[in-house]
Amino acid sequence: MLLKASVVLLILVIHLQLASPKNLDKYNLEDAARKAEVEEVDLDNLMETNEGFHNLTNLGVPKKRVVGIISAVTAGFSILKAVASQIDVSRVCAIGLSNHGNRKLVEPTWYLESGIIKDPLPREILPGDAGIFTFEKTNYATYGTAGTLTYTVDGTDTQIEVMWSVPMVYGIYSNRFNVKIEENQVASSMLHKYLYNNQSQEVSNGGHWMHRDHNNIKVHAAMTNNAKASLLVEVFYNLTTPMKEVFGK
Repeated sequence: MLLKASVVLLILVIHLQLASPKNLDKYNLEDAARKAEVEEVDLDNLMETNEGFHNLTNLGVPKKRVVGIISAVTAGFSILKAVASQIDVSRVCAIGLSNHGNRKLVEPTWYLESGIIKDPLPREILPGDAGIFTFEKTNYATYGTAGTLTYTVDGTDTQIEVMWSVPMVYGIYSNRFNVKIEENQVASSMLHKYLYNNQSQEVSNGGHWMHRDHNNIKVHAAMTNNAKASLLVEVFYNLTTPMKEVFGK
């Protein structure tokens, strides 16, 4: 019994550590996005110093397109910008979804208003991991990439929703993003239009950063204002874990 109590205490400590945001300060995340816009991509340095980026490569050679999982600790704008830079089309959105909670993110759904993704999204993102996804414009198309994706917090009806839009024509349009925490949602044309038209951020208008808080789940997100854009989404939560999940009974 004492052993079980110790295990429970250890798990609770780990959960609290996972749910402690390292980047709650708006200016940290927004600042990182602004710096990423102007910094040059140093692939060699990333390959040597960032295990996450190295794990996304093919035996040390950067992949042209990425859908993969890395440690959330290594996920950041430098990786996203490097990943986006390798795609040989003019409009890209590299998305990083970091799970700093104590449950899996599961059951991904996605809808593309324009553009393509080469591979399906990972079926789950474990606590402490981050999903890295690249969306791009269709070859020879006159529009960019835009869409919505969702992941469900395991054991709940709650979805993390992420909307992005990287247009082909700037001036009339600009990069735009939105994040929401809602229940019983699936990515669709209707959800995409709702997220685009309601409280989305226009990046060129100083809207680099966004925060949402719902049902003890916090989401922080920021996007760069590049044609090959990076969108980093960080999810924090510490939901009560039933005993049967701890001991398998």
